[in-house]
Amino acid sequence: MPRLFYCPECGKEQILNNNPYEKEKTIMNIRDGYGRPITHYKCECGNDLAGSMDVSGWDKNGIEYAKETIAGYN
Repeated sequence: MPRLFYCPECGKEQILNNNPYEKEKTIMNIRDGYGRPITHYKCECGNDLAGSMDVSGWDKNGIEYAKETIAGYN
């Protein structure tokens, strides 16, 4: 399952099928049950609220939406 890993503070963006940040996980944000949840993690830049979202089946517009959503919860 492809996941977007995005840090709004440093701009790092990756789409990966594995989770290299599993040990850096900080909180699970279910977004009040609205939409796909965000898994927050600590980025290399020190941001504790960088985020990861499932982007399965999403096009470029969906990925931009995911980035905006992660930034909004940052």
